[in-house]
Amino acid sequence: MTNQELNDLIILETKKILADSGHANVEVTANANFSDLQLDSLQFIELLARLEEEARVELLDSEFYGIKTISDASELINQKLRKSRSSQD
Repeated sequence: MTNQELNDLIILETKKILADSGHANVEVTANANFSDLQLDSLQFIELLARLEEEARVELLDSEFYGIKTISDASELINQKLRKSRSSQD
């Protein structure tokens, strides 16, 4: 999965979560800061679970809490995917 594909996935899942909580009009971009999006802790955990499922990668809460932007999250997931692939070789 490319960084752009991951960015798109994270943006889509973030928009779904925000829409479910009545915040459908929030602009979400690759440079969006998660704290600016005002996701509460349960929404953040939900996003984490969705990304794990979609990207088929395990993300630890502790790893993800240091992430500030959607692009940062994309890079973290890509790193984990690369590491997973290299360990399978």
